[in-house]
Amino acid sequence: EISKTRLYEGFGGGGEEAKTARRVLVYILDTSMRLLHPYMPYVTEQLWHHLPRVPKTEEMAAHSLMLADWPQMDDTRLVQDKDAIASFEVFQALTR
Repeated sequence: EISKTRLYEGFGGGGEEAKTARRVLVYILDTSMRLLHPYMPYVTEQLWHHLPRVPKTEEMAAHSLMLADWPQMDDTRLVQDKDAIASFEVFQALTR
């Protein structure tokens, strides 16, 4: 919900910021579909086929979610923006 402001020009987003937000949202949805697939195979398979994705190589292109690689976590620490975290906490407090 909070990403809508980055997606639409009328809300102050658009351009490169919108492209970045779309990439992040697709990544999150793709990873969620992979994790949910063992519990909801039909639904996740159907949704996954509608996600935009670019295969790294033709051999790595999975034609089915069931054959896709399981999400892996690497050792890279996540970048944290202290100002963004503080702003989001204020937003959460307002909506509670």
